[in-house]
Amino acid sequence: LPTHENIPKQGAASQEQFLEWSAMHFDNATAGEARRAFALTLAATFERHLRRWMFRHKTPKAGKMTFDALLAAGLERIPKETDYSFIAATLSELVLVGNVLRHGNGRSVTALRHQSPDLWHDTPEEDHPWLEDTYLHAELMRVDEERIRRYGNAIVQFWGAADELTGTINAPRY
Repeated sequence: LPTHENIPKQGAASQEQFLEWSAMHFDNATAGEARRAFALTLAATFERHLRRWMFRHKTPKAGKMTFDALLAAGLERIPKETDYSFIAATLSELVLVGNVLRHGNGRSVTALRHQSPDLWHDTPEEDHPWLEDTYLHAELMRVDEERIRRYGNAIVQFWGAADELTGTINAPRY
């Protein structure tokens, strides 16, 4: 989806210019919403598949474990040829992003704002005093294309390492 940088917010010289700027803002909002929706889908699908995989491997209480505990248990099942701390941190962030998008304000927002404050790069709190009392943290979160790629790569690397068959892909090319 197309996106645009440095779009003026006021001072259009004509109605045509105003409509052009409005269309550009709309493009950005639509692309941002699509990336948030995709991140939510990735998070929900990965967590659901991880729980099913862990049930298959007879992990006690896999249905009741927190995501981080579940991920740690999943990583224990993977051969230790590689350091998976980056993958674990990325997948943990992805699930926090999904929780914020799904539930709004709460523990996940607090954790994510501490861990990844750059998700809110254009939204200084002083400009939005109502943030503390509302669900709008999710509305103002900016999930960029690079982050979506990183989430996808981490998922592919996790399942590639977890796959017991030979020839699995664990170094995606995107």
